[in-house]
Amino acid sequence: MTQSGSNTSAHSVLNSSWQVENPLGTVFFLPGDGRDYRDWTSGGTAAACEFTTCNVRITSVGHGIAVGERIVVTGAGGMTGLNTCSLSSSGTCSSGSRLTWTVLADNDANDSSLTLADSGPTVASMATNYTANSAGAQCTRYGCDRYWYLTSGNAERVFRPSPCMVERYGADEFTDANPATAPLGILYTGNGTCTQANYVTPLTDNRQRLFDAVEDLDTDGSTAGQLGVAWGWYLLSNNFSTVWDREPENVPRPKNFSQLARVLVLMTDGEFNYSTCNGIASSGISSTLCTPSIAGDNTVGRDPSFKQAQALCNALRADGVIIYTVGLQLNTAGFSDDFLLACAGNPRNAFLAANNEELEAAFRNIATAINRLRIAR
Repeated sequence: MTQSGSNTSAHSVLNSSWQVENPLGTVFFLPGDGRDYRDWTSGGTAAACEFTTCNVRITSVGHGIAVGERIVVTGAGGMTGLNTCSLSSSGTCSSGSRLTWTVLADNDANDSSLTLADSGPTVASMATNYTANSAGAQCTRYGCDRYWYLTSGNAERVFRPSPCMVERYGADEFTDANPATAPLGILYTGNGTCTQANYVTPLTDNRQRLFDAVEDLDTDGSTAGQLGVAWGWYLLSNNFSTVWDREPENVPRPKNFSQLARVLVLMTDGEFNYSTCNGIASSGISSTLCTPSIAGDNTVGRDPSFKQAQALCNALRADGVIIYTVGLQLNTAGFSDDFLLACAGNPRNAFLAANNEELEAAFRNIATAINRLRIAR
């Protein structure tokens, strides 16, 4: 409320309340020197608080959200100040100003309520009655339909899940574990869309299908080489048989299948320069929240993409997969040639090509080696 004379205001601090004195009818006094305030001239509201902090508490049975987590709230009528903002394509507010609410401890033994920090009558429309019953509270941790994070510059963002491919996280990140029990990762983007429309082409002897898939590839953007290694493994893994079930030829055989040789050929320009952390590009997320996995590789200067790819190569060879690597026009001042040698595990299985002729020669040598392997077995 604005006081006369000095154009100042008397108001309770956010997340706090005053215990009024001598309430009678429509009159009450503020504590302390409340009786000596100047005349009230304009504006102002008063609201009775259910809790001493005046925070808003919402009910959501069995919500599973922990204290300190952030949530988004949508669809609240009347108390529209509860609603978080409409998101822009950059993960900021396109309309409205609040991205998330932080959940406070509320001593709720039944885990059915959520107390919102920084909420109360001073927030827009919070002193009015709640009128809609279609409001929803949504978690914003990894795995949820919204993901809150801090950028490398400590700015808040809320992103949405996209259909893009991304690294696997957790205990199974460098395995071919069945995706039904060990899900793959989620890539979050500002608008929930993917800038690429290509799909992984499964095992096939349809040459035209392979040619078409190559023609559809773009030469722009960054290179997440570790994804190429991982999906090469998934193509050969029977644990992914339900993924590659469109045609019988797509389905990989079990690794103990009689006289089976599993061979992975990795061709690259060696520019491994893109990795993610909890579904966000690692260069864009605060290192205090997340550090991309490097699988114990402490090589100075090497991008996490290289380190993850090497961990996958090691796991592939340990699983009995034979790896051939082909590098085309590599920048040998970086780690590319070292990686291709280490990934193959055998210098005879690694090829470097400076031009198309050398590239064709490399693939002829690989084809010959695989044929010899088949004859020997």
